[in-house]
Parts: sequence; structure tokens; C-alpha cells
Amino acid sequence: MITLIAYFLAVIVLGLIVWQRGRDVRVGETRVGRTLLIAGLIFMGLQAALHLFFAIGEMAGGDMSGAGHLVPVIAIVLLGLLVWRLPLEGGVVVFLLGILVLAYFGLPGLVITWTLPVAGVLFIIGTVLARRATMRGAGHSN
Repeated sequence: MITLIAYFLAVIVLGLIVWQRGRDVRVGETRVGRTLLIAGLIFMGLQAALHLFFAIGEMAGGDMSGAGHLVPVIAIVLLGLLVWRLPLEGGVVVFLLGILVLAYFGLPGLVITWTLPVAGVLFIIGTVLARRATMRGAGHSN
């Protein structure tokens, strides 16, 4: 339950930041930025796929409480949409969310939760590299 609260709190916080600041278009304009954003989204997709796997497995076995695994999938998809709009702040939020969930589950949870911190780092690195590339490009045009 605590992890679900953390997921949706991350969605709310990032949603408010995106609403206030708008979209960072510079990252999507560079090849490296777009590539690392997509890679980060793939890692987030792995996390969502794992939750779907648990949900389908439990519900197919007759345990309808497995539907509870669908809630993090919704949160991860919403986070992915928000991160695409604001990747630096989104990367920080996803990284911190991954670390928080990892701290909650402990070392055995590393098997499940490692994808979120990795995705957060990819978003952050992609944003920084894309911003540097757009600054260099802007500097050469003057």
C-alpha cells in the first residue's frame, strides 16, 4: 500500500511540475536525448510488464486480488507520459521513487525495482546531454 501511495504521489508531484512549467522541447530535438528518453521509457515499461505479469498470473490462478498489480501499471504509464514532457524533473522523480521502493522492499526487492532508478538516471543523463548539444548548437549559430 505504501508503494502505491508513493507511485501516485510521484504522479501528482510531477503532474503539478509539468502543469506549472510546460514541456521541455529541447530534449526531444536531439538524437541522444530522444534515444536516452526512449531507453528510460523501455526500462519503465519493463517495470510495468512485471506488474502485468503478476496481475495476470494471480488472476488466472483465481486470485482476483492480483488486480491490485494493475494500479502501479497505471501510475507507471502516467509517469512515463509526464516524464516525456519534462525529462529532467521526471528523471529525478522516477529515480527517487525507485530508491524509495527499493528501500521499502530491501535488497530482495532489487530484482523487481532496479528498473526505475536506471530509467531515472537515463532521463537525467539524456536531458543534460541534450541541453549541452542545443547550447553548443545555439553558440555556433551566433
